[in-house]
Amino acid sequence: MIFSCFCHTYGLFAQTEPADDTSKDSTFIKKDSIPVRDIKTTVIYSAKDSIRFNVIKQKVYLYGDAKVTYGEIALKAYKIEIDWKTSIVKATGRRDTVKNEDIGLPVFTDKGVDYKAKEMTYNFKTLKGVINSITTKQGDGFIVGERVKKDQYDNLFMGRGIYTTCDLPHPHFGIRAKKIKVIPGKLVVASMFNLELMDIPLPLGFPFGMFPQPKKRASGFVMPQYGETRERGFFLSQGGFYFAISDYVDMQILGEIHSRGGWGATMQSNYLKKYAFNGNFAFRYNRRVNEIPGSLEANIVNDFNITWSHTPQSKGNGRFSANVNAGTNSFNRNNSFQPNNFLQSSFNSSVNYTYTFPTLPFTFSASLRHTQNIITKIVDVAPDINLTMQRLQPFKSKTGKKTLLSELSFSYNMTGRATITNLFQGGSGFSSAEGVKLANVATRADTVAFNFQNLSRIFQNTRMGMEHNIPLSTSVTVLKYITMNLNATYKEVWYPEKYSYTPIKSDSVQIDTLRGFSRFNDYNGGLSMQTRLYAFYYPKSKKIEAIRHVINPSLSLSYTPDFSSPFFDFYQQVPIQKRQLTSVGEATREIVAPISRFNGIYSTPRRGEAGTISFNLTNTLEAKLRKSEEDTAAKKPAEKIMLLDNFGFTTSYNMIADSFKLAPIALNARTRLFKKLDINFSATLDPYTFELQSINPTTGNIIQRRVDKYAWQTGNGIGNLTNANVAISTNFKPPSAKKEYKDSRYTEEELAFINANRNLYVEFDVPWTLNISYNFSYSKQGFAKSNIVQTLNFNGDVSITKKWKIGFNSGYDFVAQALSFTQFNISRDLHCWAMTATWIPFGPRAGYTVDINVKSALLRDLKLSRRNSWYFR
Repeated sequence: MIFSCFCHTYGLFAQTEPADDTSKDSTFIKKDSIPVRDIKTTVIYSAKDSIRFNVIKQKVYLYGDAKVTYGEIALKAYKIEIDWKTSIVKATGRRDTVKNEDIGLPVFTDKGVDYKAKEMTYNFKTLKGVINSITTKQGDGFIVGERVKKDQYDNLFMGRGIYTTCDLPHPHFGIRAKKIKVIPGKLVVASMFNLELMDIPLPLGFPFGMFPQPKKRASGFVMPQYGETRERGFFLSQGGFYFAISDYVDMQILGEIHSRGGWGATMQSNYLKKYAFNGNFAFRYNRRVNEIPGSLEANIVNDFNITWSHTPQSKGNGRFSANVNAGTNSFNRNNSFQPNNFLQSSFNSSVNYTYTFPTLPFTFSASLRHTQNIITKIVDVAPDINLTMQRLQPFKSKTGKKTLLSELSFSYNMTGRATITNLFQGGSGFSSAEGVKLANVATRADTVAFNFQNLSRIFQNTRMGMEHNIPLSTSVTVLKYITMNLNATYKEVWYPEKYSYTPIKSDSVQIDTLRGFSRFNDYNGGLSMQTRLYAFYYPKSKKIEAIRHVINPSLSLSYTPDFSSPFFDFYQQVPIQKRQLTSVGEATREIVAPISRFNGIYSTPRRGEAGTISFNLTNTLEAKLRKSEEDTAAKKPAEKIMLLDNFGFTTSYNMIADSFKLAPIALNARTRLFKKLDINFSATLDPYTFELQSINPTTGNIIQRRVDKYAWQTGNGIGNLTNANVAISTNFKPPSAKKEYKDSRYTEEELAFINANRNLYVEFDVPWTLNISYNFSYSKQGFAKSNIVQTLNFNGDVSITKKWKIGFNSGYDFVAQALSFTQFNISRDLHCWAMTATWIPFGPRAGYTVDINVKSALLRDLKLSRRNSWYFR
């Protein structure tokens, strides 16, 4: 039941004094006989249980889900009392004696802000009020106070209050002060206060505090991370200031300082344009001071790192994306505490733009790629462009009948590239005949520092070119089960220069560079056939009904002309004197050596005629389990399990080659046992024999040569095992931990990253996890000593309680007989904040870090806590 009441409803008023004589004053405005109301608008009230009126006292009593609305002000409570004489409203809850809790407590709403309390008194006339035990949200924080006064400007004055970002009725942490003033949407001012954690005051206080509370994202300080390392001593890191520039751009500037000298700074920014793109950028700088034993001086190392990620939305014909990671070679080694980053051997970056023509079958793309090898210090920067035409079928049948002509298709691809590198290849970069020396170039490759001083020299080392490819293909089915494919490819390469060679000695030539447009072409053709064979085995087993063996053989033939032939003029025929051993001693004879006129980023014209037969075979094994009586009654399909995901080999035979016609045999296998154990195997067999020529008794160096004799002809089986790799991995966790996180409130990119990188998070709702991987690598060339790498890696965590978790990451190198990078961490979860302590017991990063931080809403809802480090901030 709803009533609309006005103040004049509860009384009639009349004029009791005679009016003044105004007959002679025509400008006099007659005074309104009805008094001005104290309440400016309509008061609407209702109740579910009952409404009582006291006409004499001019009061209304509302019971049971009582509601009062006055303009932008609303009040809800179990009981509300309205006094029309004083314009005062009182609201209280009720004690539920069965559940032993308070219900229907007052909730006061003013201009969209809620105030929860145990008892509330409010004056509609003065807009002032008194609230007992208030809880209200201001910005991203909550304010809890014992007794609060509200003025007509909506300011709150409270005694013994706490300001927190924890949304529980009894917050886990906060700022406790005797007096707090709240200016809604603008500012929270506190008198002398101290930090409080789990109701325990911390020895950290301030004489007063001011906390801005704008409705939009707010700028503020970022608490630092504390720790100690053996090399740098005690430190504070990742502390600084956050700038909420706008709803679409933010930035934070962080710093770190170490007790043994050295400091660092980080600038990070995130940006977003709805329905267009989003990304982030970070620049990190570290100045490290390394003490020199026995000296007062120190070695100073300056490191920096730049990361940039830009992701577009799928919209329009153009698409720009970027993923940049660049920096000094020693940055990760000197500054990272994460195993993956500490062991990383390279930085890789790419910036891409793609445009698809809406009315043409073409796609254009441009990219800039950067590769930086931390170990060799080689830096490559490669801008390139690409134009691709979709595959077209000009003779496609309209009736659907497939013939060699109707299935004929072709496409076009153009790639232009320039390579800027600090690696000067010298003579090693030229393709020359065996025994020919290049007189006027360096004999070995050299690397210079990639810096501003060498920039001019590095640009002069730029190599560029353009490649065009036109593939043609068609296919047809023969004998019902065999698919036959015919293919041909034409390739043409453009360079801005070519080379000429002048003999200057009996075995040396001088290189001359001829600037100007140059080109060479290349073409080949081939035929391939593939089919699929099935074999079934029905064992006498109670559990297995059948085993299916799927065999996929393929055979291909290809032909490539010899483009070093004088007919093509892609190679210069250079006469040289070649020395060789004969039965009577050393002799010299003149030969004509073909040397390529082209030497660029797209290599050289193919040398040597090739007529190759290639063979590939893959196998899979699958078992079909017998259905139980329950499954048969329920009409459930029979369960199938993979016994062998893949086992196969590949090789080729060059019929035209004069020697070493058979290529190495590559073996590979993959399976998953018990839905838990992943096994991957690969190996290479060399079918030819090695002959031992000599062994250096001092160094043990071996001189050998590969001869054109098959291994089985010399009693070495089907070949020499040159390399083999075995990788075994498994993970153990409760079934509940295997589900993917889903939440419609967050973007697909956020959830996809979490599900793909769950090792980066602490999952408190998962009791335990264990990941184990074993890797074995073997390589050997002929009589040379074998090289073996054998490692075991393991990581995991275990929850001691629902709020405490211990994690570890380590490994063992069987060859070095030592533990690899090892790290332990302890994490504590308490609803809205998390603590992580990390300990690295040995190695360059030995030390510990302690971090206490408030969790974001996304991770709190998903029951995840981010493993904290400089890399993830």
